Amino acid sequence: MVRFITVCCILLFSCSIQAFENIDYGKYFPAVVQGHHGTANGCANPASNLTIYKGFIDGTNGQNLAYCSSNKSSNSMSNNVCDDGAGGTRYCDITGQDIAGLDLTAATNLFQTSSGTTGISYGECQANAILGADNTTEFGSVVLDKNSCNLTFSSSHQTYKIKNLILDASTVLNLSAGDYWVENFTITGGTPVINTAGNVRFFVKNPINISGALKFNPNRAGELLFFGYSNIALNTSNIVINGYIYSDADVIVNGRNTIIGRITSRKLTINEDTEIVNGVSLQLNYGKATTASVTFERAFPTGVKPLVFLMPTISTANTNNDVPSSTFITSISSTGFTWRQAQPSGTNNPASNMQEVHWIAVTPGNYTLSDGTPLRAGSININSAFGMNNNGWANISLDNNYSVVLNQIQTNNNNCWLTSVTEPASRGLKINMDVSQVYKKSNSPQCQPANIKDLVNESVAYLALPIAKGIINLNGADVRYQFGTAMTHSGGEQYQNVSRTMCL
Repeated sequence: MVRFITVCCILLFSCSIQAFENIDYGKYFPAVVQGHHGTANGCANPASNLTIYKGFIDGTNGQNLAYCSSNKSSNSMSNNVCDDGAGGTRYCDITGQDIAGLDLTAATNLFQTSSGTTGISYGECQANAILGADNTTEFGSVVLDKNSCNLTFSSSHQTYKIKNLILDASTVLNLSAGDYWVENFTITGGTPVINTAGNVRFFVKNPINISGALKFNPNRAGELLFFGYSNIALNTSNIVINGYIYSDADVIVNGRNTIIGRITSRKLTINEDTEIVNGVSLQLNYGKATTASVTFERAFPTGVKPLVFLMPTISTANTNNDVPSSTFITSISSTGFTWRQAQPSGTNNPASNMQEVHWIAVTPGNYTLSDGTPLRAGSININSAFGMNNNGWANISLDNNYSVVLNQIQTNNNNCWLTSVTEPASRGLKINMDVSQVYKKSNSPQCQPANIKDLVNESVAYLALPIAKGIINLNGADVRYQFGTAMTHSGGEQYQNVSRTMCL
């Protein structure tokens, strides 16, 4: 049997109610804007829609946006409302598909209402008021309606619940780090400011109407999640929001406003000259692991779970006597990851220890490197594998010609020997898992060692780039790179030297 092995080397030179689930920002905010279908299948009815008459969406890097439909089909979209990734403009083209949304029927994700009655009524706000210092965390109405009003929520608590939050005039609201549950949130006018002191998740139950020049997280002192269980409407101009915006319904933007961050909603409508700027930049860490635990020198933003790719090594000292083994990720966080070396069941002798393993960690999304090279990193849930009854490829659509693809399983949900594989496809790539003949053969193959017939989903990540070489600026430093592919084994005794075909 002739075996073909294609590899891509990874080298760089240089007691209470449960809190809302820990949101995977890379999964639910993969691009600057996108539509979602909640927990339905695909383009649900009503399907996600992008409608943009004016304004500009910056940070698409020329990629199509994940929506089921748009107003381009009705010829009401201008041809300069999205960036083209090369310094120009274009239509905001779409993929015809959206993403899965959060499950808001899950017990942890149900809205948490306030049972409090105390608060601040109209005309009662003070210059330097503090709420929460007396251990009260649930409130009725909180109204800031005078220019001198300045209210701070105490950092003594991480969860606050409010029935009605109303802001007007030149008021200031300071949010300490934590979760805020607001049944009704209204900006009635003025130029209110909401500051954050750390990472804030701001959940609103009922439709949101912003009719004043709100500045929300203007200093970006923390990461903001602005979350609407219903519609979010920006009804006036000069609104500035720095953060992630998620709506389980529609986001409607009227007026000239600035949103620095990312938006995920069922529908996004932009009626005026609003600018949406991608607020999540590419972060790419790399290194060599000599132990099973890696701590990033530069942590990823809180809430951002990077995708991690490992490069198993083979010792040249004992090649003929070594046994099969590989590397597997066991956990990932914004600060680091853990991994293990393992060998398949049925091998009697121990494998040689991998003394160092090259790795890359990257923020999910679509990016353009400093020299113009496109990069796409993402993940997909897969419950199929070659060698099993369910063994079909999963298809991923790509807008560019990405010839170099890394892939890595990110989870450990099946007690089986599973590796990931990719293959180029027309306008995209195919991705799957493989049991690599480590299974019991029968009418219903069982992967080993757990004798599993039906796999549950594993998250499989991919990092795709075109063949290229040059110098890019990465984390403030110039880094020389080369992305490429090569065949190392074509059967028999024919081997290919790949020492000069190195890739990211």
